Amino acid sequence: MLLGAAVLIALCVFFMNDDALYHQTIVRITAVTDEPLSATEGMNGVLEARYRQTLTGVVTNGSEKQTTVTLQNNYSQSEVSTIKYRAGDKLFVQLGQGDNGQNVSVLGVKRDGWLLSTFLIFLGTMCLLYRGRGCLILLSLMTNLALICLTLNFCSIDSFFEWQWPILIVLFCVVTQLLVGGFHRQTVGAILSTLSTTLLIFLLYQLTVDRGEVIPYEMMEDVFGSAPLETIYRFSVIAGSIGAIMDVSVTIHSAVDKLTDSGEDLNVKATLASLRNIGADIMGTMINVLLFSYISGSLSIILLKLNSGYTVGSVFSYDLIFDYVRFLFGAIGIVLAIPVSEGVALLICRKGHRCGA
Repeated sequence: MLLGAAVLIALCVFFMNDDALYHQTIVRITAVTDEPLSATEGMNGVLEARYRQTLTGVVTNGSEKQTTVTLQNNYSQSEVSTIKYRAGDKLFVQLGQGDNGQNVSVLGVKRDGWLLSTFLIFLGTMCLLYRGRGCLILLSLMTNLALICLTLNFCSIDSFFEWQWPILIVLFCVVTQLLVGGFHRQTVGAILSTLSTTLLIFLLYQLTVDRGEVIPYEMMEDVFGSAPLETIYRFSVIAGSIGAIMDVSVTIHSAVDKLTDSGEDLNVKATLASLRNIGADIMGTMINVLLFSYISGSLSIILLKLNSGYTVGSVFSYDLIFDYVRFLFGAIGIVLAIPVSEGVALLICRKGHRCGA
């Protein structure tokens, strides 16, 4: 573990200082001076402060290495469409010669060091603390990402959202649980429970959409051209629910597996009562996890729109409708996953002749 931790720290230090690997010129900001400018009036009539920054930096790579440069940057207080730079930031820049000397234009912020270091810390802690199980979890994560990339790369968008997405959902479920749980009766039961509950959610969603009012797909943030918005949104609802359903199913089947490991025949009524208590314990936290996940993903857009003059009613009626529909079907999936998993687990248990009446 000490050797692994040392390698992890060395890799993080390397990625934080990998400027020499880039052909594009990189400047590390050493000093910042802010100068207030005249305020501007936003869409909602609120004055917004604006500032001009004078940045002093040092080139960290290439033939101009160690050269000191100065550049200007304007930003607004909200930083919605502008960026406020700080000492220590690294910027990709374009160096040129202007009328008054060297001309420096910013192309973007270099963030790979922090991102790669955080990713390495995630990998390292999983592998060091949980050994083989952590490696299997990472393998399942990478496999699912690879499935998404390969599917979107080699399949047309129309065919994917029409009939290929159910195959991807099944692969997510099977690959994740087999890699993490191994090929056991408990894992097979969790897969069957997850797929059964997901099918119920899909049927309920179709019934609701067909019988209810039309969802305002034109208000989606990702509307592009003639994209199949209804099928895109359906996939997002099902894909957003399967993770929570999978977690509940695995927990219920793991509980039954532990109970059967005791070597005693289980009474069905007592086992159901125990599983119901376990389900009630995890149901509340999982539903709140869904709520926090969806709300946090839209919170920045909500606050910006409210600050720009949108009313709370319009935001909840049009912008948040997609998130709370996903949340509601995910929450229903969690609730349904408990009895479905109980039934499948007890059926498998009875097949193994370890559950009594």
